[in-house]
Amino acid sequence: MELISNEDHNYLGRMLTKCEFKYAKSMPEFPHWYTLRENWDSDADFIKTVMLIRKYGYKEKYWGKEYIYYNINGYKYWTMGYPLHNCPKTGTILINKAKVVYHSEYDKIANQYDGLFINDENIIENRQIIEMINPGDNVLDVGCGTGLFLDYYEPIEYTGIDISANMLSVLKMKHPNRKVINVSFEDFYGNGYDTVIALFGAASYIKPQYLNRVKYLLNKGGKLFFMFYKPDYFPETYKKMGINVKRYPVNQMNLKEFNNYLIWEYENI
Repeated sequence: MELISNEDHNYLGRMLTKCEFKYAKSMPEFPHWYTLRENWDSDADFIKTVMLIRKYGYKEKYWGKEYIYYNINGYKYWTMGYPLHNCPKTGTILINKAKVVYHSEYDKIANQYDGLFINDENIIENRQIIEMINPGDNVLDVGCGTGLFLDYYEPIEYTGIDISANMLSVLKMKHPNRKVINVSFEDFYGNGYDTVIALFGAASYIKPQYLNRVKYLLNKGGKLFFMFYKPDYFPETYKKMGINVKRYPVNQMNLKEFNNYLIWEYENI
């Protein structure tokens, strides 16, 4: 699959999150929604959106037939594969969407996770990190888990994203009024953040080719604070709970060391 540019990903995000989708009542066994071409303000935008989905999406079969999907903010979007001409009988007239199901090793340990790091040493380390971040008013928390950041700091606006639905459920129990999205960083669309963070190794779960996308999420003057595991560090969570999650190598320059982590800081000047 060809890697989509940041500009095209953001274009798809804008188009697909602003249009109205209706629930497909005729197929309750397969819950999904659809948006009709005729209801779009711009036919050119509809055409470009369909073309980008088909160019950059991934293939997946449904009922024996293969379709091309593209994921945005916890949903997968696809068309029926018809040509893009205007004939209402044979042309592409709609875009569908359905929920994406993410799987994570952290789902298994979500209810025990907070109890793993409650000793004095962990609490001191947590506070040191929050002081280093100096967060702004609007925070995006990548790999937010059970909401450790919110346990120590209350920004005016907050969005937490994580592929573990169970970890997010714990966060919502502790901080019920905060916005969370069950989505990977690679599938996320958003903008306008003063601070974007990925704490305690969460940045190591992001595919390196997507890391530069984070700069497009920041306001002017916004700051990035990403923590990677050191290459030779085996996380305590894995040792204590018997899990192991795929991590990616660090290829960012000018990282500073802090305990078992490497920190990438960036300011959108």
